[in-house]
Formats: sequence, C-alpha cells, structure tokens
Amino acid sequence: MPTTFDLSTLPRTSVPSVDRAAMVEVDRIMEEDLGIGLIQMMENAGRSLARLAAIGATPTTRFLALAGRGGNGGGALTAARRLAGWGYPVSVYVSAPPAAFSGVPARQLATIEALSVPVLDQLPADPDAFDVLLDGLVGYALNGALRGVAAEAVGFINRRRTARCISLDVPSGFYAARGSVAEVSVRPDAILTIAALKRGLPEAYADMPLYLADISVPASVFARVGAAPFAPPADLTRLV
Repeated sequence: MPTTFDLSTLPRTSVPSVDRAAMVEVDRIMEEDLGIGLIQMMENAGRSLARLAAIGATPTTRFLALAGRGGNGGGALTAARRLAGWGYPVSVYVSAPPAAFSGVPARQLATIEALSVPVLDQLPADPDAFDVLLDGLVGYALNGALRGVAAEAVGFINRRRTARCISLDVPSGFYAARGSVAEVSVRPDAILTIAALKRGLPEAYADMPLYLADISVPASVFARVGAAPFAPPADLTRLV
C-alpha cells in the first residue's frame, strides 16, 4: 500500500525564507568557514528524507529514488541507501550516466552500487510499479527550462496515479532564483526543504505539506546572510 504523509506527531515550526543567493552563501560558509562538508550536510538531508518517506510504510512498500548528478541527487541516493538498509525494496534511477557523476554525489552512487541496490539508467514503464517516488532530479540551482532526460523523468513522476512523491529541497522545475514554477515541473505530494524555506515555495505550492530537514546550519550562519536566525526543534519538522 502507498505510504501516507500523516505526520501529526512531528514538531511544527516556522522558519524564515531565503533566496537562492543566500542559500549559496550558507553552503559556502558551512564548508569554507566552519569546515562542515557537503557530505555531512548531504547525509543529514538524506537521512531526513528517508525518515519522511518511511513514515507509514510497510515492509513491502516499494521506493524509487530519481537522482540527478547534483547535490539533490546525492541526497536522494543517501535516502535510498538508508531505506535499503532498513530493509525496504529500493531502486534508483539516475538521469545521467554514472560516469558523469562527480564529487560527493559520485561517492554516494558508488556506495549504492557497492550495496547492490538496483541502479536503472532507463525510466521504468510505469511509475505506479512503485509506492513512493523520491524526486532528487534538480535542485535550487535550476537556471532554465528542463529538457531532455530531466524533462522525461518529470513527466514520468507526474504520470503517477497511486504512487506518492516527495521532492527534496524544491520540486524539480522550481526556479529558486525567482520563486516560480517552470512549465515542466514535478507536482509532488510533499516537499522536504533543506536547511531553510526557499523563497516562493509556500506560494507556489500552497496546497502541499512542507517539511524541513535540519542539516546542522547554526543560527548565526543565517544571520550572516541577512535571514532571521533560527534553530529547528528537531532534525525533521513540519513547517507552519
């Protein structure tokens, strides 16, 4: 049976929103000034995505993580590894050849392969062959319309009838720089945004539950980029 998203027991919090430029600077401060590397942040994000996806799941709930070669893809791969480790049937679709992955996402993919989690380089025929889809195709760095393989993967997700979809950070096809939605974009059932709320998300997806993954960004870092400092009460919270 498909996973449900009844997370009434999760703590609720309100957080400030940041634009893409501020989030880029947050990432820089974390890595260069504080020594908190991308792989650490990605692990936190992926763990929270796995936790969110697994709520309401049964031992036979089928997961498909759709991963691009950027940071969102790395987070989806991390979530897939966690879910597989918890005993769920998990597959991964990669929107680029494995040789095109680099840096931390490549390390996450190599681990997935070493654990013999099925990695697909072609989209399955039917999205409803799975119960839960994890959208990690494209993140907040999107600059132009999605085309080619990425657009095909978005269409695959949106053709679902019974499968549920969680987008990591922002739905693929959301322009974080403008706070708007592209013509080709994922319409998920829930969004797990990372570190802080991305400006424009609540307006663009007003009918959708929003959750926050805490990746250990200190409150002082948000203050440095002009956002109101805040500290989430837990590593996974629902936004209000």
